[in-house]
Amino acid sequence: MNEPTAGTRFGGWLGDRPASKGAVARAVALVVVIVALGLAHVPPALFQGPMLVTAWTVEGPEAIHQLHGLFNGVWVVMLYVPLLALLYRPAPRPAVAVFVAAVVAAGVLRVLASPVILADAGPGPLVVAGVLTIALLALVPGLRGAFRPMGRLDPILGGIGSAGVLLAVLYAVQQSVIWLQLSATDPHTQLAHWTLMALTGLLAAFGVALGAARLPGGRLPLWLGAMAAAYLGVASLVMPGQASALPLWAALGVLVLSAAAVVRFEMLAFGAARGVATPPAPQPRPGPAVAGG
Repeated sequence: MNEPTAGTRFGGWLGDRPASKGAVARAVALVVVIVALGLAHVPPALFQGPMLVTAWTVEGPEAIHQLHGLFNGVWVVMLYVPLLALLYRPAPRPAVAVFVAAVVAAGVLRVLASPVILADAGPGPLVVAGVLTIALLALVPGLRGAFRPMGRLDPILGGIGSAGVLLAVLYAVQQSVIWLQLSATDPHTQLAHWTLMALTGLLAAFGVALGAARLPGGRLPLWLGAMAAAYLGVASLVMPGQASALPLWAALGVLVLSAAAVVRFEMLAFGAARGVATPPAPQPRPGPAVAGG
């Protein structure tokens, strides 16, 4: 009889490792770290999360932050959705943990870029977030294989991902240049809004790239990245005069690329599920047998 594994007895928490006491202890530690990482971000999430919807209706002086408010909410979604996915079943989805680490790192950089937020929060939460993220990466199963593609890279999906990364880098550079040119008293600069948008664009592209590279667990980061990019495209079309809004061509471009990335990824996943995988390389035919050889 095969030895029971953590994958069969604990919902895939430790992949295919034997369900030993050490494996169970590691699974418990992983649960604690995921929950602690989520709780550590509750204060900003309670404030920023509702902005995903409420920022659409802001009026008066605060209306200048309308689009930036939307993406405070997007950041909360990009953090908590993968955390919940890891809490449900962390294996075999190490790419999700890598994406969480990227989102947390982006949040830390955003706080460091804002004297107002840093003075209000202090360095303590940043240290806690960093330690918990390192612990998450150390405990999540399958991290060593996180950057090994599950199948042959698809040139179409790879091209879509590359185009998305290029757009994200250009957008991040543009937002960073604006941030560097404005004074420290600019209201967007004080709250690191330019940094927020630059980092969110890069996170969206990173999520799509994880999926385009066919990495284990890449589906969720790809969907989140595509939806964040599409949300920016829609918001830019609806509020073209807002700070950080994309020009018309870029807004339409990210909408097309986001939809194309999701559709192509799901087509490949559907084909793989039906057994329509990439055919193996042809094998050389054996030569004729030589008598007496």
